[in-house]
Amino acid sequence: MMTNLIQHIEQFNTIIIIGHRYPDGDCYGTQVGLKELIVTRYPKKKVFVVGSGFAPAFDILGKPDVIEDHLFQGSLAICVDTSDMERLEDPRHRLAAQRFKLDHHIDSYPFQGDAWVNTHAIAAAEMVTTLAYSERWAMTQKAAWALAMGIITDSNRFLYDLVTEKTFHLMAYLLQSGIQLNDIYTRIYKNQLSSFPVKQFVYTNTKQDARGILYCVFTQADLARLGLTPIQAVGQVNLLAQIEGFPIWFMAAEGDQQVHVEIRSSNVEVQSLALRYGGGGHLKASGFRLPSLEHIPTMINQIKVK
Repeated sequence: MMTNLIQHIEQFNTIIIIGHRYPDGDCYGTQVGLKELIVTRYPKKKVFVVGSGFAPAFDILGKPDVIEDHLFQGSLAICVDTSDMERLEDPRHRLAAQRFKLDHHIDSYPFQGDAWVNTHAIAAAEMVTTLAYSERWAMTQKAAWALAMGIITDSNRFLYDLVTEKTFHLMAYLLQSGIQLNDIYTRIYKNQLSSFPVKQFVYTNTKQDARGILYCVFTQADLARLGLTPIQAVGQVNLLAQIEGFPIWFMAAEGDQQVHVEIRSSNVEVQSLALRYGGGGHLKASGFRLPSLEHIPTMINQIKVK
């Protein structure tokens, strides 16, 4: 519950905000936005954001904090934007006195600690914005920029089903701080000339299943030639979105020991498939890992199509 989070924040003098591995705009925006809100509300508290961050926003939000292990002792670790604690980027959360989970994914894994989970929120950043709005916490421009970035990225620019009237109401509230949406869009959606070969590869190598599934697979050789990591490759999954006649699409990329998969759907539940392979996410947007490329045909046959 939101009130439980506030009680935990008030209880601890040192607070460390941790996100998931390979943080996206919502993860880092939630981390920075929450930190800004806390230090503005409680200026005597020590609050840190740890992890690798989200590079497109560094010039506005700054880079994550680099802290030593001893700071975790006696601290509150707020774990954001993941239902699976094994996906947290900094394993030192186990050193904290208490952990609190703030997340908008469907709970799939046990969590030892208190939590505020809202599966109806489009983004973890929307949850933090709700807290600030309902509790009348002061909103700085930096916090507003971070939280707006989180909502924009996880809603895919307000295209996903969980976008509601409340989402736009909260965005209007953030805009009152004086931030400019175009300032966010130009940073996180800017195209590089170097991305053209990647797009060319995707559109040239995309295959289709007779049941209406589009997919593209990157081998290790493909990744080396294109200069991509597996995470960067599957992050291109929405290049296949909104193609008529194909309600399900995914991308797979071969890593050193496993295959990374990101799957999306316009009208079909795909989370149960991700859970089967130890992953998770949302009903229509999930990620997971496969042991090898040879498992892809079996995985495709397991996708339930309406």
